[in-house]
Amino acid sequence: MQNHLAGLFAIQNSSRAGIGSQLQLANLHGLGASYLTSYVDNVMKVTPNEVQTLAQRYVDPNRMTIVVVGDKATVEQQLQPFQGVVP
Repeated sequence: MQNHLAGLFAIQNSSRAGIGSQLQLANLHGLGASYLTSYVDNVMKVTPNEVQTLAQRYVDPNRMTIVVVGDKATVEQQLQPFQGVVP
């Protein structure tokens, strides 16, 4: 996922319009001058443990909704562990 985000960032900044858009985003959100130059390094520094820690802090499984689209006969058994499934 990190490589995907880094590559996407490079592609988004491969044109003048893309760079302008990124500069506008950084300015709008007050991200500072180093945002664009340090983005890829910062993305690559994130560890799986950091993601898990933040997910445990901010994601409440009791407030999540799982939406499944597909052939009921094919996926029904896979959904058994989840309670409150609405077919």
